[in-house]
Order: sequence, then structure tokens, then C-alpha cells
Amino acid sequence: MIGKKMKRLGLLTFLLAAILFVPSVVTFVLLSAERRNGITTSAVLQAAAPPGLQLAGPDATHSVRELASESSTPEGRLLADRGSALDCLVQDELANPVAFASVVFQRSLKTAAPRGVPEDSPRTDVTGQVQLDLPGESGRFFAFHPGYATVMPFEFSPERPFDKAVIVVGLQVTYQGEVREVSGAPIVGCFVTLAMDEATQRRILGERERSRGARWEAVTREDGRFRFADVAWSQGLRLEIDDPAYLRKRVEVPPISQDDMLVVLEPRADSRTLYGVVLEPDGALVPRALVVADDGRVVRSDAAGVFALDGAPGRPRTLTAFQRGFLPGRTVTDSSGGTWEEPFRVVLGGRPLSIQGRVEDAAGHPVEGALVWIANYTNLLVRGLPLDGDLTYSGSTSEEALIQEAHACRPVRSNSAGCFELQGLTDRDYQVCAVHPTTLLHAIAAGSPGDPLVLGLPSGELRTIEGRIVSLHGQPIPDVIVFLRRHLGRGPGLDSPSGGRCTASDELGRFSFKDVCEDGAYLEFAGDQIPEVERFEVPPTLSFEVTLPAMRKFRVELDDPERADSFCVIDGSQKPLEMRSRIGNETLVSPLMDLARGTSEILLVSERASAIRLYREGSLVTTASLFLAGEGLNLVTIPR
Repeated sequence: MIGKKMKRLGLLTFLLAAILFVPSVVTFVLLSAERRNGITTSAVLQAAAPPGLQLAGPDATHSVRELASESSTPEGRLLADRGSALDCLVQDELANPVAFASVVFQRSLKTAAPRGVPEDSPRTDVTGQVQLDLPGESGRFFAFHPGYATVMPFEFSPERPFDKAVIVVGLQVTYQGEVREVSGAPIVGCFVTLAMDEATQRRILGERERSRGARWEAVTREDGRFRFADVAWSQGLRLEIDDPAYLRKRVEVPPISQDDMLVVLEPRADSRTLYGVVLEPDGALVPRALVVADDGRVVRSDAAGVFALDGAPGRPRTLTAFQRGFLPGRTVTDSSGGTWEEPFRVVLGGRPLSIQGRVEDAAGHPVEGALVWIANYTNLLVRGLPLDGDLTYSGSTSEEALIQEAHACRPVRSNSAGCFELQGLTDRDYQVCAVHPTTLLHAIAAGSPGDPLVLGLPSGELRTIEGRIVSLHGQPIPDVIVFLRRHLGRGPGLDSPSGGRCTASDELGRFSFKDVCEDGAYLEFAGDQIPEVERFEVPPTLSFEVTLPAMRKFRVELDDPERADSFCVIDGSQKPLEMRSRIGNETLVSPLMDLARGTSEILLVSERASAIRLYREGSLVTTASLFLAGEGLNLVTIPR
């Protein structure tokens, strides 16, 4: 009986609090029925939003609730199950939550954080929390926010238990400088690592057993310079300069950006420099050739074809040289030779090979404009590959790309006779793929350089795929860009790197693709009329309706301009929504918008919007309900 009375008393207390404190419902005035012809599709540029709201002080600690699941271990920790969800907290080093941070999953455990933030990335709320969908593979979750970078990502594995996810971020800084010898000469190709020390990792990690601090790597250029852009500062962060010919050095870095750092290295007593020369098959010197060591380091030969590579004696190394117009040449160094007087010789191979072929339809007629590419290039890891200007590239590439002096190979198109040529190849078998430009029929065949290859597209039953795009409230959405693409199979390189067909929905939201192969087909939707890129697998019916959230136009006007200086819009799950505002020909995208003198710009937001939150100097002022009509401009006023 006492328990029932307490429950009733608690319910009455809740209702009374709701009556006294819940803000009034937002009123809106539907202005002139402004049609959509003023809104055209354009590239959406991810711009820096205002700094996220931070709750400082001892009362700002927010715990992450523990998930309950049938797959929980006896200790109560959740085992990863695809389709499950995980509560995540993004905070700084002092445990202050970071609001409106985007969380991005990276599949491979590489040293560098992913570049760019997809528009559909989940964002934290004002308490720094967000619910994540669990992937079916191992990887790491990074947090992105203007002014911050990830210090400690959350490492995820489906096979191991966990109870929460915490991502630590730090101030975003940029460091650049140069590495030189004691004599003042620049050191080229030196590895520079930026990482936190073990003591800082233990302090931040605590009992977290599957995370480690972020690391950034760079290779000094020909002038000895290095650069780390937009990295995260943390206590204990330091530069580690490692080169086989010099003593290792560690340098603490400040919490502010530096552009004139100078690191001087002392040579090892037993170190030596390996010298080599790149030659053509006839013995001619090759200037400006790329030389890749077995550890991925890249150097260039000088005008005389000579290159220098620092290394310790007694360590064999494989060196591969690349020059446009030649096959790569290789040599293995040893503890003897490789001096300035007697350099190692790296002799390039003959002319690069190619696969020439023809794309035909089922009747043997040539197919013009077919996309042709290779699925199994010879993978190669490089560190510090020079690009145009001062840019360098570190990561995965291929020998075929370096033969063409590029960091990636591009697909080619068949000409009016259906013919194509894939250049820059070595003497081995390749897997060649082709896709018809309109029907999306495809062919995959094995080919070897020098042997003519015919890629015959199958006949296949061609159908018409048609659909209609409607909003969550059933209204048609016009001017949505619709891409039709196709899965070609499983395995690396088998999906088409580009291509497909494109159209736009009409005034009734309708679109269609005639005479296409529907097997493995899928659609991607984009444009200013929807908040993010959506993907949709084509169903067997081939005639269907797609429901997408539409964008709504609105403006916020306050009676009291001093009441708030910014605001955000949230959906029913308390997730902040991206808002768009036009600046000239570009579009600013942000979950937090300013209120200049109590008035906002004309904005677009998803119709999932259910509430608006006002802030003043980073503190929440009020939360009110929100409803936006489908047509025209909505004027949003929020009474006290």
C-alpha cells in the first residue's frame, strides 16, 4: 500500500512540475506560399560551426547508462550484436562533455583519423552523449567538432564485451617545422610521429582496456619540413623523430599551434647513408625518379639520377624505383657498397604494358562509354609520396599508379568503337571489369597485357525501375537527385568506382529509369530537398514509394533580442539536426545557429524537427515544441 501511495505521489509531483515549468508550444505563422523554384541543388560544404556547449565544473559529470541486453555477459557487459545500440559520451580531458560533436566509425585500425564527416553521422546532445548503432566489424569511433580533435578514440570489436563508449577530444592545433642535422643541413625522409606518452594514456584511459591514444605520422620533405594539421593536443603530447642514421629525439609540444619548430638530430656513431642511382635499361641516368623503400619511405633521385637513403649498416633493404614510361626496377641492398663513390644501381624495366580490348553487347555490337577498370591492382604502402605543390600522400596505393606518377588509378571509358586501353601495367594477370553506361549490365574477365580482351556484356532482361519520393507527411518531394548504381559482386574492387545513371524527381516526386538491369541495383538520393544522402535497395516490385524526410524553410524571431544568442533544433529522440543557410552560392551546414539581434537567417531543417532549444552564452534558456508546415516560410516565435 505504501508503495502504491508513493507511486501516486510521484506521478502527481511530475504532473505539477510539467504544468509549472514546461515552456509554451511554439507558434508559427505561415507566410506567403513561397514556391521551391528559389531553391536549387548545390554542393553542400561542411563549414565550421560555433564551438559546442560545455558544462564546466564538478557538477558537469555525466555517466553513461549501461545497456541491458539478452546478450549481456554474467558481468553485465554487453557483447556486440549488429543492430544493437551503444551509449557514447564525448568529453575533453577534464571530463567536460562536448556537445554537437559528430561521431564517425573507421573500419580499419590505421594510425590516422578519418578525413571528412558524412552528413548522416550521429551527433552528441548538449550533455555530450549520443547513441551509436553497432557495426558488424572491428574499428574505432572518432569524434569531430570545430576546435577539437580526437585524443582517445573508442576501439570496438564485436567479439569482446564492453559496457560503455567514451571518446576523449582535445584542443585542435597545427604543428609544422623542420628537422636538420647539427651542421644545419635538412634531413629528408625522416619519420616524425606525434603521440601522447604512456602516463597520459593511463590517466585518460583508466580501466579502459581496448583504447589507445591517437597517433599522427609525417615524413620530412626535401627541405626537411613536416606538418601536422588539425591534430589534438593533450598533456604529455610529444614529437618523436626517428631515423636510422640519427639518435632518436623526443620533443614536448605546447597547447597552441606552432609553425616554426626546429628539431636538430645528432648522427649515430655507426650510422651510414646508402647511395643509389636510377638507370634506364640502356644505362642512361634517370632524374626525378621515385624510389620506395620496403618500409614505405619515398625519396626522389636528383638531377643526376642519384638518391640517398639513411639506414643502419647490416640491414638489407629492398628498393623499388618508378619513372613514368618504364616498368619498376628493384634492388636489394646489403651491408657493403652503397657509397657515394660506388652507389647501388637500380635499373628500370622496359616499357609499361597495357591491356587493350573491346566492350561488346550480347549481339557483338560495340558499347560506347562503358566504364572499364581493374579490380586487383598490385597494392603498395607509401609514406610521404610527393604530390603537386607541398602536398604528400601516405597510405595505400598501387605499383600501377606509381608507374603513371599518380597515387591512384582511374577507370577508363570505351570509345565509339567499344575499344579501351588500360595502361601502366606489369607482366601479370589482371581482373578487368566493365559496366554498360545506361543498362548497367556488367562483365568481369581475366586479362593479361598483350592479349586482346573482349568483355561481352550479357543480354539480361531489362526492366523499368520507377518510384515516387514522398515526405514523412506523405507530400511529394520534387527536385531530388536520384542515382542508380549497381553491386557487381563481392570482393575488393568489384563495385564500380563511379558511373551509374542519374535523374531528378518531378513535381509529383516521381522518377524512373528505363531499360536497366535491376539485379543488385540500388538508389542514392541527394539534394537540397532532403537533409542527407539516403541509400535504398531496389525491391523486386520495381515500382515503389520511398519515404524520406523533407526539408522545411523557417526563420526564428524573438520578441526580446537579449533572450538568446543561439539555438538548435532536435528530433523526437533528442538528436540535434543539421540546419542549412545560404551564403552566396554556398551553403553553411551546422547544428547550432546564431541569433543576431534575436533573428536568424532563413534556414532549412529536416521535417523530423520536433523541438527547439534556445541558448545564451552557452547555457540552455528554454526548450519548446516545434511544428513546421510543408509549404512556404515558417516564422517561428517563442513566447515566454
